[in-house]
This record gives sequence, structure tokens and C-alpha cells, in this order.
Amino acid sequence: MKAGPFVYVGVLAAALAAVSLAAPVWAQSTPASSAPEGDPMYERGRKRFAEGDIQGALDDYREVFARKPGAHVAANRGNAAYQLGLWAEAATSLRWAVAHLPADTADYEATKTKYEARLAQARAKAGALELTVTPAAATVLVDGAELSTLTLDEVSPVFVMPGPRRVVVRHEGYASHDEVVEVGAGVVTAVRVELGAEASGGGPVSGRGPGADGTDEEALPVWPGWVGVGVGAAGLAVGGVLMGLSVAADHDATGFAEQASSYPGVVDNPCGESNGVTVPGCGELVDALERRSQLRTGSIVAFAAAGALAVGGVVWLLVAGENDADEEGGYETLSLRPPTVAWSPAGAMVLLGGAF
Repeated sequence: MKAGPFVYVGVLAAALAAVSLAAPVWAQSTPASSAPEGDPMYERGRKRFAEGDIQGALDDYREVFARKPGAHVAANRGNAAYQLGLWAEAATSLRWAVAHLPADTADYEATKTKYEARLAQARAKAGALELTVTPAAATVLVDGAELSTLTLDEVSPVFVMPGPRRVVVRHEGYASHDEVVEVGAGVVTAVRVELGAEASGGGPVSGRGPGADGTDEEALPVWPGWVGVGVGAAGLAVGGVLMGLSVAADHDATGFAEQASSYPGVVDNPCGESNGVTVPGCGELVDALERRSQLRTGSIVAFAAAGALAVGGVVWLLVAGENDADEEGGYETLSLRPPTVAWSPAGAMVLLGGAF
């Protein structure tokens, strides 16, 4: 009986799988001249790798490398990281392995070529950052990790996983820098950062500064303060007008009261209901008194609300602290005199003073 096409496809797939599984085994071969002989953790890592426990092997290789760095440990670590899709760690470890491979290694050229081939594969999948930072002693963090933990020997470029990467640069006496950089696979992305000196008051010259979590915070805008001062001034003017109208209504009420009191035959309470007569001016007097009460209430409310807005606006401006930059690139300091309220019989007059 002839084997169908599906049988041939299955055999071919099995063969390819076997080749792909066998490919990374090269990292387990360690020339005797540089092997960490007798290190039980290194041997356990090799065993785990052979049994398919790649993560366990990587953990062992990391610890062995931290205790005793070596080219072949780094190569094994890089190959394990590559199998797990940790392209940045794989490229970093393999680059270190190539750079530190001992010249007396057996089959030096063949081993180096093998390591370089795997490094090329890792670099094609990892992203890379070419960082230029001023001052050079600044602390650089990529996704929250210090640069020293990402590079084994401070060699540039810095390998990172592809995608958006957050770069933070800090140095005492300088304004912090924080940005997100899009990094592509197999691409070296250049990032240049020059930190600006902080202002003498401790705030950054740029108007931004690091917050409690290390991120930059925008300075407060001044326009809400000016809106509060403007609306407050308008409200105080309205309150003054209402107060003036209430004084006029009070004057009208006084006139109507005198008119009613002079009505013939009426001595006490000329506008009382018990008089039994309609006294001219009484209706107008009642209307004037009611109008005066309403206007006085409105003026008090207007003064209270407008005063609160004006004072709040002034406080906001004082807290905001800095105005637009002058021609030399510095910043002018806002200086405001507190609002002065002058009362007059006709109402209230508000004087707002400010200097720029």
C-alpha cells in the first residue's frame, strides 16, 4: 500500500522539529579550558536545559555568571534567553561571550563563529538604544531599570525589547528628563539627552520638575488665576450697582413714608389696615421697602461670591509663581498687591493692583 501525501508531510514536519530542537544544544558544550568545573549549579543548568527546562537553566546560568563571569556561561545564558524570546538579554549575554572568549579556547575560531551567529540572530530580534547623555555621570533608567543592570560591560548600544521604552535621566542639580521612545526590532535608535540646570529656587528652568514618582510635572498655568480675578472684579462691580439701587429704593421708601404720614386725619400708622381708608403712597412704600430688601440681599451675595473669586484668583497667581519667559530666556516673577476694597454710601468700590 502506498503512503499518502499526508504521511510524507508528517515525516517532514517531524524531521524539521527534530532539527530545530537539536539546534540550540551547541550552548551546552563547554570547552574544558574555561568550564566552571565542579560548579554544581552550572551542571544543574546544563541538565535542565537538556531536559527542556529552559527557564530553570536560565536561572542557574544567571546565578553562576553573577558569581563567576565567563564566556561560555554567558553564551549558555544567552542561548537559553533566546529560546525563551528574551531577545535583549540574549543579545547582551552573547555579545559579552564573544568579547571575552579566551584566546586559548580549543577550536577558538569555530566557537567564536558559532557565538557570533547566535548573536546576529538575537540582534535581529532585539531593539537597541544608542544613548548620549550630558552630564555623563547622570543616572539612566530604561523601563525603571538602571542602565548598569541592562549592560554587562557598559558597551553601546544597549539592547532592549522592541516596542515603546521609557527612558528617564536624572542627576542632582539638574532637571530630570523623561520620554517614551519607540524601538524597532533589529534597529539602533539614537537618544540624545542634555539635562538643563535647575533654577536657584530649586525648580527646573523649563518650568517642569520631577514629581514624587520621578515623572515630570507641568507648572501651574496662570490663566485660571486671571479668570478668577476678572470674574471677581466684575462680580464686585455688580454688587456695587445693586447696593446703589438698594440705597435709591431706601430713599424712595422714605419719601413715600413722609407722604403717607402727612395724610389728613391720620396720626398713627397711616398705612395700617385698621384705618379703613386708602392713604396715598402706602402701596408705593410697601413696594419700595420690598425692593430695597431684595437689592440688599443680592448685593451681599454678589460681594461674597465675587470676593471669594478675586481672592482665590490672586492666591492662584501667587502659587503659579512664574510668568512667561523674558527675552533672555529667564522667567519674570509675578508680583501682585492684595485687593483693596473701599466702601462708600452708594455701594462698594474695588481697587485691584498688580505689578509685572
